[in-house]
Amino acid sequence: MHAHDSGSPAVFELATLDDHAVLAIEGADAVGFLQGQTTCDIKALKPGQMTLGAICNPKGRTLAVFRLLRVESGCLLVLPKDRIDAVRRRLIPYVLRAQIRITGDVDDGEWSLLGGLGSIGPGAGAVLGMTGEPQPGQALLMSTGAWVLALERSGKYLVAGPSAVTAALRDQLLADGLAHEITNERWQFAEIADGIPTITDATAEEFIPQMLNLDLLGGISFSKGCYTGQEVVARTHYLGAVKRRMHRLRAQSDRRPEAGLRIAMGPDDTLAGQVLIAAGTPEMPGCYDMLSVLTAEGAQAQELRLGSPSGPRLEPARLPYSLET
Repeated sequence: MHAHDSGSPAVFELATLDDHAVLAIEGADAVGFLQGQTTCDIKALKPGQMTLGAICNPKGRTLAVFRLLRVESGCLLVLPKDRIDAVRRRLIPYVLRAQIRITGDVDDGEWSLLGGLGSIGPGAGAVLGMTGEPQPGQALLMSTGAWVLALERSGKYLVAGPSAVTAALRDQLLADGLAHEITNERWQFAEIADGIPTITDATAEEFIPQMLNLDLLGGISFSKGCYTGQEVVARTHYLGAVKRRMHRLRAQSDRRPEAGLRIAMGPDDTLAGQVLIAAGTPEMPGCYDMLSVLTAEGAQAQELRLGSPSGPRLEPARLPYSLET
């Protein structure tokens, strides 16, 4: 088996991320409160810096994976829309007397998100209101009131802001020919190619964060102290006992593989893993890339199949980081 890879686009491509939303946790106690609820070290961030992270249940299973942006008023969490209510329900019982407010839900539409791939360029930068370009892992608050977040790798951005602002920015960039529109699925492919996990309703509370490679992506701090689920996460780390890991796979299929779909190994239909997220492979019709959590045996298997032993054959594809710890 050989691995595949995909280069990044040269032009600025823009997707409307209507399946993602922003949860704002703000107030005097916001940072300290979230420090006790997430895998990442928020206190180590300055305003304008960001990190990947997860919220776990008490058993250390991942409720949601997010990108967190530290802002002056607290923190903004970018995560799939279908996880917003579950995260809110997880956090609210812990608020007690803390001075925080949690805003943003699936229906209020206060914030919206764009995903950008490629080079922003001076024309698009002027429309966005940028005076400089953020470095990967940092964000800039634009004069338009939107944040431009430079993600883990260069040439990949999130634009987050009030819905009317982001819609106007998108429309102007497209109308002026400074960007061209791509589908939400094309953005998801870029996330898959970068090995960034997505947890949805179908896979929530199934995996500890290390199974999603969050320890390899800087999304877990092992020195920050207690948080919900921390004992399980720390024990797994110090015992070196991560029995499953997230891998990138590719298959020819007549439909997009669904989150939660099983991966089979061998003629006896042994469970080898589970699909987290899938997206169509650009320039390869009928082909899908996916991130899947595999058992150690599944990762070594000569042949994996999607869904059942008679399903499409899966081939390994390259991640931009090593799974060796």
